[in-house]
Amino acid sequence: LVIHSHALRWLLKELVLNRQGFIMGDNLAEAYLPDGQHEPEWNKVLEEIGKVHQLCKERGLPFFLVYIPQYPAWLPGQDLPDRRLAAWASEKGFPYIRVLDPIRTLAASGAVVSYPKDGHYTDEGEAVLSGCVAGALEETLSPLWFPR
Repeated sequence: LVIHSHALRWLLKELVLNRQGFIMGDNLAEAYLPDGQHEPEWNKVLEEIGKVHQLCKERGLPFFLVYIPQYPAWLPGQDLPDRRLAAWASEKGFPYIRVLDPIRTLAASGAVVSYPKDGHYTDEGEAVLSGCVAGALEETLSPLWFPR
């Protein structure tokens, strides 16, 4: 039933969200604020990213951090996660690929960036996202990692 029943998956999602006391949208403004309600979770995510960075460094692998924004992140005043991640990556000394401004430009043009039902990017959104990532990799990595 879990695999094939959309109604059951929806019910389980609602039960989990209600049990956690956090329903998306209710506390969205609070979610990324420094010292906000979700700061412990934010710090845990940053700690995990730091671990991945360290593993890559130990193995001589390139590491890039990319924040893929979901709606409503490209609306005015919703860029706190992007700004916090960019500042943190700069502080830690590793590259951060910013895609929010090009995604905002796409959304402002009237194009649909993502599907409202699940948040996945449309073809137009994916093209902008992959173009930003490919451009950053091409500028930064040697031909060994990213053949030109």
